[in-house]
Amino acid sequence: MDEFFERRSLYKLTNEAVQGLTKKEQKVIRLRFFEGRTLKEIGKELNNTQRENARRVEAMALRKLRCRLIEKLKTKEEREKAVERNRLE
Repeated sequence: MDEFFERRSLYKLTNEAVQGLTKKEQKVIRLRFFEGRTLKEIGKELNNTQRENARRVEAMALRKLRCRLIEKLKTKEEREKAVERNRLE
């Protein structure tokens, strides 16, 4: 049961982080990781034949996602620690 709630919590955090990306970055992440497209295919989808541009957008989006998730996880961990400390007092 705990695993279900952990997965649900992680899904929620990830979804919130993705919502903070630009529409273009969201599209690149969706095409790359949920539809399994190549960078070349994504470049064409974005009306840009250059694979390198799609790679740059993907890299920027992943950096943003990592930072946001780390920030949210830190905050969540700090909240959980505070709750645990209050429970023990």
